[in-house]
Amino acid sequence: AAAMICAEVRPRFGIFVAGFVPNDPAAASALIAGVDASVPTLHVIGSGDELVTPERSHALAELFEGATVVSHEGGHMIPSGAAVRSEVVAFVESALAECQAPEAECTVR
Repeated sequence: AAAMICAEVRPRFGIFVAGFVPNDPAAASALIAGVDASVPTLHVIGSGDELVTPERSHALAELFEGATVVSHEGGHMIPSGAAVRSEVVAFVESALAECQAPEAECTVR
């Protein structure tokens, strides 16, 4: 999904929950080739995730310059705790603020 988003849509930012670099070499190569490393991203990673290990999620985050990583104690889930919510809100507000600049080429207004 990360490569598809970056290659086809050119988003202003991305949020990944339990995102990962594929194990398949061809799929991983396609992902890496399609990533625009300058896109601001937030990566939400569960330290107890057994389906997508934290190492795989961190590998995805490392493809993006200045990626924001938020860890939580849970597993393969979207966390709803206040700490994670506040991090997500801060990230989205920052990304949207950048879209408000007159010179921004942003589809979110």
